[in-house]
Amino acid sequence: MILTHGYCLTEATWHYQKRDLSGGGCGLVTWDLPGHGHSPSLSPGRLTLDLAADSLARVVEEHGDEGGVVLVGHSLGGVVTLAYLARHADICRNVVRGVALVSTPMMHFARSAAGRWPEQRSRPERSEESCRPWWRATCSIG
Repeated sequence: MILTHGYCLTEATWHYQKRDLSGGGCGLVTWDLPGHGHSPSLSPGRLTLDLAADSLARVVEEHGDEGGVVLVGHSLGGVVTLAYLARHADICRNVVRGVALVSTPMMHFARSAAGRWPEQRSRPERSEESCRPWWRATCSIG
């Protein structure tokens, strides 16, 4: 699992996730976006979405397992994750197993790009089926 933080944050944002998920059955990688935290500083205006997506690609290349990477992005980290998926689609097909976007702008884009996400309902029915989390209904794991 590779966790990407949001704008003006650092990989320390994932403190509780690192604490609670360490020692589990999956590897956990956090990293700093270019110009953030422990990564080298950038001149003003140098951080672009393409640069950040390509940086994530290097993290995936270095730490990812074939067919087993789950990408988690918070805020800007989610946007970077979407950009990575678009820029490196050929690699993603073989390496990325799942994606989780947390408080990410462009969620409407992600829903339409995925094509399989359920539509928003104004008044959901209260049956057992409609109360299941959407990911159980649409994503297969394993």
